[in-house]
Amino acid sequence: FLFTGYLKTNQKPLLQYVAAATFGVYLLHPFALKIMKYVGVVGFFLPTGAFFLSFLAILIFRTHMPKNIVKYFI
Repeated sequence: FLFTGYLKTNQKPLLQYVAAATFGVYLLHPFALKIMKYVGVVGFFLPTGAFFLSFLAILIFRTHMPKNIVKYFI
């Protein structure tokens, strides 16, 4: 952690944006899985959809909630 400021990476902004939301996705994915199972989603679309549903929730939280609250959750 100490020398991450010195490292120069060639990561794309989209990858950095997704990476910044992974902890929130990790916290929300059980709820997304339950919702999708309740709706009837099965197979490959269940984990993929849960990721995108969780990521969408994180995007909504980041854009519509006050910054001083979001920093504690995401």
